[in-house]
Amino acid sequence: MAILALGLCAEAGEVAGELNKANRGLNFDCARSIPQELGDVLWFVTRMADECGYSLRDLAALNQKKLEARQRATALQRHSVTAQQRETDPEP
Repeated sequence: MAILALGLCAEAGEVAGELNKANRGLNFDCARSIPQELGDVLWFVTRMADECGYSLRDLAALNQKKLEARQRATALQRHSVTAQQRETDPEP
């Protein structure tokens, strides 16, 4: 698993390196370079998921649940802060 994780990091670094070329104004072709590098990232993610007994569909569903929970928590936190502000703000 460690070899896969290191490979994933290396490939993600290559994606970042391609984007860095664009930031520096160097020759950059998003349609050519990014999909190839993302394909490598996807390969490592797929292999790691498989090693853990998950499919990419499983990971997408788990991630969706996590994001929905985070969104609910953020909404509750905003609601709580707004309520606290109402309690502490003096009336006009």
